[in-house]
Amino acid sequence: MSSQEVKSPLLIVAGVHDEMSLGWSAAEAWLGGDPNNQLLVTTRSKKAGEFIAAKAEETDGRVSGIEIDWTEPAAARELYDALTRRVGSDRMVAGVVHSVANAPPENFTTPAHQLSNEVYVKAFEATTLSFKGLVAGARDNLRPWAGAVTYGFSEYRRLTAEYGPALSIAKVALSHSVAELAGSLGREDPPARTAEIVTGFIPTYAGRGVLLGIRRQRGRPVTPEQMAEYVEEVSLLPADADEQRRNAGLIAVDFIANPMWSQTTGQRFEVNAGWSLSGKSIVPDEDR
Repeated sequence: MSSQEVKSPLLIVAGVHDEMSLGWSAAEAWLGGDPNNQLLVTTRSKKAGEFIAAKAEETDGRVSGIEIDWTEPAAARELYDALTRRVGSDRMVAGVVHSVANAPPENFTTPAHQLSNEVYVKAFEATTLSFKGLVAGARDNLRPWAGAVTYGFSEYRRLTAEYGPALSIAKVALSHSVAELAGSLGREDPPARTAEIVTGFIPTYAGRGVLLGIRRQRGRPVTPEQMAEYVEEVSLLPADADEQRRNAGLIAVDFIANPMWSQTTGQRFEVNAGWSLSGKSIVPDEDR
């Protein structure tokens, strides 16, 4: 698509695997917000690419995809080149949504002090630096006051052992990068804003990977249904994972598109039915 063909605002979503993806929740909200809105999705797997191709047909071309591995150093440049081909130097990008996280399998089965540095580095590159790369790749095409949103999990100095040491640390670093990027992007001309959205446990592709890691760690399966039941018990509101996923997407798009957020940046929005206030582990007890 040439730059002459793109007239409507464009949202970039990094990290979509299927309809349960948090990234796709933002995509749905964006597409539903205005019939002219355009969407560019970055994918990594063949299955995800096929999913986006099907959505492109359903939406008469409003959705398009590009394969980018955000663990690669050239990822930001690949996005920049794709945008240059599509919109030239025009500032057509309303915002970016980051939903990328990963860690090697041994992250879930090895104690923090025994885990190799390589695992920590890989988790950091995939989960934290991918957000910085997404922003860098889109920067020259961002509209004034554009929003950059990521989906996080975990809190500083609060252990979430089931996520493994490397992924937990990478997620905390991701949270702090939202603040760091808020400071640097806010002083740019034109400025841009950042936000982090934190949900409870949602059985996304990455979430299912965490369950697999827990199974390796404990030697027994923990099903999404068990997780949902446990989270329901310890949350302050009736917890609904699908509603959290949907609401997280709506908040991401509202933050990007609604002028009422023009003076808000670097913020953390929790959409987890109050689970984070309970001080509980996300995993059921051994005897459950």
